[in-house]
Amino acid sequence: MHQEGIYLCETFELKSVETGLILAGAISIYTTDLMHQNYKVFIKDKLIVFTENMNIPGREKNAIFYKYQGMKHLLAEFERFIKTKKLKTLIVYRRKNADKLFKLFIIRFKLTKAAGGAVISNKDEVLMIYRHGRWDLPKGKKNSGEKNKETAIREVMEETGLKKIEITKKLSITYHFYRRNRRLIIKKTHWFLMKAKRAQEFVPAESEGISKVQWVPLEKIKKKKKNTFRSVIEILDRAIMENSL
Repeated sequence: MHQEGIYLCETFELKSVETGLILAGAISIYTTDLMHQNYKVFIKDKLIVFTENMNIPGREKNAIFYKYQGMKHLLAEFERFIKTKKLKTLIVYRRKNADKLFKLFIIRFKLTKAAGGAVISNKDEVLMIYRHGRWDLPKGKKNSGEKNKETAIREVMEETGLKKIEITKKLSITYHFYRRNRRLIIKKTHWFLMKAKRAQEFVPAESEGISKVQWVPLEKIKKKKKNTFRSVIEILDRAIMENSL
C-alpha cells in the first residue's frame, strides 16, 4: 500500500566548527508517519539521512549505513563520506531522538534564511531558471522584517521578471549547503507552491548568475532533472503532486 509522506526542505552553507570541513548541499525532511521521521541533507549530488528506521528504504549499492556513536565520530564519518566520490548516500541511524541529533548537527554551522517558489502556469508548466550551469527553482535570502511569503514572491519576481504570481499553499522546507569565501553556510528555505499566467515577459537576473528562465511542461520535467540537484528534484516532485490534488 502506498503511503503519502510529508516533505520539509531548506538550503544552506556549512563549515564544521570541529573539523573545519567545508561542504555544500541541501537538506529536506521526509516522513511517512510520526514514528519514523527521516531528515535528509543534500550535498550537491550526495545525500545524508538521519533516521530512527532500521529498515529505511533506499539502502542502495553506493550507500553507507552508520549507527550513531557520538558527534565527533559522526563528523569523521561524514568527512570520509564526502571525500569518497563513489559513495552517494550516508544513512545515520539512531534508535530514538533522530530529530535532536539532526538539530545538534545543524547548529554547528551558520544559518541563513531564505524562501522560494515552485510556480505552475495555467498551462501546467513549471517555471525553472538556469543558474551556473544547472536548472534550478527561484529562491533567495530573506530580508530583515520580511515574512516568508513576502520573500518568496519578491525573489521569484526579481530572478525571473514575472510580475503577477500568487501563492496557493506552503510546500516544504529545505536545507542546503552553499559556499561563501570558502565558508559553508546552511540556508533554510521555505518553499511555496505558486500559480501564474504564462503570458508574461521573462527578465533573467544575470547578476545572480541566471542566464535562462523557462516554462517547462510537466511531461518534460524528467529531462531537466538530469541536470539539477537532488534537493530540487524533491521540491519539483512535491509541487507536481500538490498541484494535482
